[in-house]
Amino acid sequence: MQYIRADANPTIATGHIMRCMAIGKQIQEYGEQVTFIVADNYPCNLLSQHGFPYIVLNSDWRNMEEELPVMRNIAEQYGINSILVDSYQVTERYFTELKKIIQYIYFIDDNNKCTADVTGVINYSHYFKEFGYGLAYQNSESKLWLGCDFIPLRKEFSELKDKVINSEVRNVMVTTGGSDYYKVTDLVIETLASHYVEVVFHVVVGCFFQEDNNLLTLKEKNNNVILYHNISSMANLMKQCDMAISAGGTTLYELCATGVPTICFSVADNQLKGTKAMEKDRIMLYIGDIRDGRELFCCHLNHAFEIIQNRNLRQQYSNKMKKLVDGEGSKRIAGIMLDKDTGKGEDAL
Repeated sequence: MQYIRADANPTIATGHIMRCMAIGKQIQEYGEQVTFIVADNYPCNLLSQHGFPYIVLNSDWRNMEEELPVMRNIAEQYGINSILVDSYQVTERYFTELKKIIQYIYFIDDNNKCTADVTGVINYSHYFKEFGYGLAYQNSESKLWLGCDFIPLRKEFSELKDKVINSEVRNVMVTTGGSDYYKVTDLVIETLASHYVEVVFHVVVGCFFQEDNNLLTLKEKNNNVILYHNISSMANLMKQCDMAISAGGTTLYELCATGVPTICFSVADNQLKGTKAMEKDRIMLYIGDIRDGRELFCCHLNHAFEIIQNRNLRQQYSNKMKKLVDGEGSKRIAGIMLDKDTGKGEDAL
């Protein structure tokens, strides 16, 4: 049995749970069971829908050190020997104490906030060198698995054919992830749908979207808007679209795997490095952070949407995106956990 410690809620949305479920599915395919350990009930329905059992700590997801006594009891009760931890709320002390009770600890880390005393650290970003892992862990026994080879995507994103780039943009996917605190989805539709009536906007509604009739009203006003709730195959939707407008996060790597030219933006601090790196490496068009102002955001969105109509440009973006991601990251991480792999990845330093 493998265990995964992760959370989801309206504040942090579903990103951590989604990528961990992708790894969990791959572990199951290898013949081993997976149980999630979560702070509260928010992610339980999502986990149940995907067939994962779970243990609820009834703790504060924002203060993980407080859960350590409960984790100790659970580790002893269930005989936990190996765990994958995915959270921004961890501390060095959390891992130091956890290591006293669990032998193998794997940590999905996006920002090198703390030096973790764990079996291994996984950072799958294409800009991981900015974080200085080699220096931070040079005197550590923790192993490093770094770079895009370890992007934990679902199986539907592996072994995809090259994207066919049409001459005109007719289908656009819009997604902000599991939640949309700043109502960027509404803003995108208000800005573009009525001006591009020949384009169909495929809007993914996350499970933590606030109940708001405005999005439904926008759909009623615009016949070229389709809303998707509880979508079963994100890859299939992406493949049928000519381009996407997406917030930062793992979704950007899913779009890379499918080769769908993308306009990206940020809604949170932890997305800034990733979205800006996509622009810097000329992999995607970046239109800024919604928190810098809605008027400025709309201006950048309109400009980028005009630019990306160029087929040759979209083809260039698609080619670069496909080279970045092969969709096998979940398989590699599952293999590391099950084999108790302690070798460093090629790009570790």
